[in-house]
Amino acid sequence: MTEEIDRPQEETLENLGRKGLRMIQSKNGFRFGEDTVILAYFSACVAPLRKKGTRALELGVGCGAASLLLSGRRPDMTIDGIEMDKGSFEIFQRNIRLNDLSDRLRPFHGDIRDFPFGNTLSGSSYDFVFFNPPYRDPKRGPITNKDVNSEALLNARFEKHGGIADFIATTGSALRPGGIVALVHRAGRMPEVFSAMNRSGIEPTKLRIIYPDEKSPATAFLLAGRKGGKPGGFSVGEPLIIRTSDMQLSEEVKKIYSSEG
Repeated sequence: MTEEIDRPQEETLENLGRKGLRMIQSKNGFRFGEDTVILAYFSACVAPLRKKGTRALELGVGCGAASLLLSGRRPDMTIDGIEMDKGSFEIFQRNIRLNDLSDRLRPFHGDIRDFPFGNTLSGSSYDFVFFNPPYRDPKRGPITNKDVNSEALLNARFEKHGGIADFIATTGSALRPGGIVALVHRAGRMPEVFSAMNRSGIEPTKLRIIYPDEKSPATAFLLAGRKGGKPGGFSVGEPLIIRTSDMQLSEEVKKIYSSEG
């Protein structure tokens, strides 16, 4: 394909290991990791099934890893992705073409805080919203360090263009009544996430806490919620442990990486 021929040296081409999907990434920008893979798996599990197909939206899509992985797990879905960083957005466009997914994935360049986008992306129209937001609040520390060498990486790591409250407020605007949201975030930000959901009329429904290994404190969590949901249906799943005591991937994580469904 021309996307492969035209790929610059500062980019890599990854095999996503699912349905033959591949992905272009920048060597210097944000590169997807375990959180993205786990979010796509969790999303496939909690997203609703609709007879006419499920309409989904990813906020802060980046280069498209989560949307690509979710499209492989859920062929019933069409997914719109919003990305503000121009470089990441352009790579997302190319990844759609690379995988011949223009009939199922649509890219939109813009700020998630500006949603809805006129008649193009309308409010209260999505069955499912998902996101892996920037984890770091710039008010709680410096927004640059020696490891951050690109604007795309800064935007992916730090809440420069909207924090978790903005992501959840936009989610509340985008979802249909009864629609579902799924997200991954740092463990220490959990109270903020629950508060933001409450303000946006989203009732938490399912929580899984992520641990790097069997002895370390939690580092992240997966959370699902329902717009307009009623209290009383909240459940806490088993801990999701990434690595065993000998630092090998746990059996569950191995299955997440290898399973096709």
